[in-house]
Amino acid sequence: MKSAIKSVMAVMAAAFIMLGTTACGSKKMASAEIKGEKLQAETVCQQLKEEKPAVRALGEGTNFSQSFAKTYAEGQARAEFARQLSSLVSTASKQSNDAANAYSSNGKKGNEVSDQALSSDAFAQQIAEQTIPGLVVIKTETYKRKDNQYHVFVCLEYMGTVNALAEELTNAYMARVKQMIPDEDREKMQVRHDSFFEQMTKYLQRINGTAN
Repeated sequence: MKSAIKSVMAVMAAAFIMLGTTACGSKKMASAEIKGEKLQAETVCQQLKEEKPAVRALGEGTNFSQSFAKTYAEGQARAEFARQLSSLVSTASKQSNDAANAYSSNGKKGNEVSDQALSSDAFAQQIAEQTIPGLVVIKTETYKRKDNQYHVFVCLEYMGTVNALAEELTNAYMARVKQMIPDEDREKMQVRHDSFFEQMTKYLQRINGTAN
């Protein structure tokens, strides 16, 4: 009798261990699959962005509506792209002002107001935003979360080279400069153009990890 009881208990114990191991294994597998889905989505878009960080931007959005999540992600990517360029434009503009002032032979300070305007954050943002229409979606990754919301990653790219982007920014910069500086400073336009283009090209190449 005791032998029979021991045998039953041994079988039950073995079954309990197997059940616990299977349940634990299933939980780990499900967790890994959910986590892996998110990591895969991030990896694809982030790798693309990191390959050409100067001309690409990443955005993400979450919503119960897949189309809304995608729209939000695209908007976030465009905003990120503009913010990055705005910072570069601001720095390049200040250096162009310095170059133009150094070129001046009369040493007048009548252009301080225009110099400040050309170096403002608002001015830099306006220049940067003019490149937004040149962005296109090159990759979209979507997965559904446990709460049934869609999480979307979007990678955008400027359809042109680093030099083309620098040239577009320079042209936009110069168009605004012509509207803002006085006539007597027009002789320094080429100095501003060359300095701004040189700085923008250098900064963008540095971000992209390239140099000519």
